[in-house]
Amino acid sequence: MKLKISGFRYFNATAPNEKTVSVSEGTVLEQLLVELGLEPDVIGYFILNGTPLKRGAIIPEGGNLKLIPFLSGG
Repeated sequence: MKLKISGFRYFNATAPNEKTVSVSEGTVLEQLLVELGLEPDVIGYFILNGTPLKRGAIIPEGGNLKLIPFLSGG
């Protein structure tokens, strides 16, 4: 299945912001992020089609995944 992922620029300034990847059925979100070279612990929120996901969630079929960093400030 295809999954459109956005938010890469938050974690790598030289990367394109969006990427479409093929995901096998039963893939766990955290596993996918590692395969893409991202560190899951620095990502604050995972939103799939408007619904929050947990790191250990199995990715449902298709859609749009947004990666959102932790918010910080002083």
